[in-house]
Amino acid sequence: MVKPPAEYAPTFAEITEYDHEHVTIYRKILDAAENKADWREAAGVILGIDPRQNPKRARHSYESHLARARWLAEQDHLRWLGHGR
Repeated sequence: MVKPPAEYAPTFAEITEYDHEHVTIYRKILDAAENKADWREAAGVILGIDPRQNPKRARHSYESHLARARWLAEQDHLRWLGHGR
């Protein structure tokens, strides 16, 4: 069973259990950003946060997960986790 995403992604300099459990979310967020999808749509669809009801929470969660996804990709960790670029 996949756990729902946390409010914010981890910021540790190593791969966490959370990263292992949510690598698919990172992948989807990266794809959405690369395709220039609106962050509100990505927050709603990928993270399950309605940006109309809580825009600040949705934006912060989206930015947190996008930053983590980019860090994982830059460090080549997504490939190591089996979801390579």
